[in-house]
Amino acid sequence: MTSDLRAFAADDPRFIYAACRDGGPGLVHLPDGEAETYGSLTRTTLMCPVPGCPAPSITTVGGDRRHHFRHLRNDAATDHGPETWHHIESKEVLAECARTRYPNAVVTFEKVLAAGARIADVFVTLPDGTRFAIEVQISPLPVERFRERHSWYRHAGIVDVWLFVHAGVHLRAG
Repeated sequence: MTSDLRAFAADDPRFIYAACRDGGPGLVHLPDGEAETYGSLTRTTLMCPVPGCPAPSITTVGGDRRHHFRHLRNDAATDHGPETWHHIESKEVLAECARTRYPNAVVTFEKVLAAGARIADVFVTLPDGTRFAIEVQISPLPVERFRERHSWYRHAGIVDVWLFVHAGVHLRAG
């Protein structure tokens, strides 16, 4: 196994995106090597990107490893787990890609649909009215649930795009 593949498969839990305390859209990316530069922003402007985090205060960590954000408080309440981090970061990257590719589109992060029955990870509405939802699936998903969700989007006239992230077996039976 190559070192890149080993690193990918190792499920790195460090998080490199933070949310703005003022509730502004999007996330702030921490470039590698910039922990010191972004450190002061964690005290005034940035916080944990996980909605409802009970201890959203964060700081930056540098050194020899990939520079990243971390909670000031390190306990069970702030252990969101790698799936949560990867899901949030994946959605942010995809939303930014959609904004770049379709600058005149309306791109919504976690769009509530069907009176709350469905939440699209990233929802894009093009100027011509075409709508598509991008779903990042990290946890295993039974085939029947995938079919139900796909069918719902199709009947609603929304193109659904699914990205199955490396995290074990997907589309399992039952």
